[in-house]
Amino acid sequence: MQSEHRKVLVREGDRLVLSVMGDTDVELRFDPPVQVAGQDEPVARVAFWVDDPQAVVRLLRERAVPAGY
Repeated sequence: MQSEHRKVLVREGDRLVLSVMGDTDVELRFDPPVQVAGQDEPVARVAFWVDDPQAVVRLLRERAVPAGY
């Protein structure tokens, strides 16, 4: 099934954005910045769209590795 929705991957400074119809609803922040496949420079933030942002944030927090680990 094809959709009319645009999906866009854009680099904005230290931020990598994967939007749907120009929108994002979750942003991950990395300190220090991380290397991402396909990007020349490390990224400090990754923003993206998901259907259930609260569930995704909860899942990511459960699996987060403490800084310096």
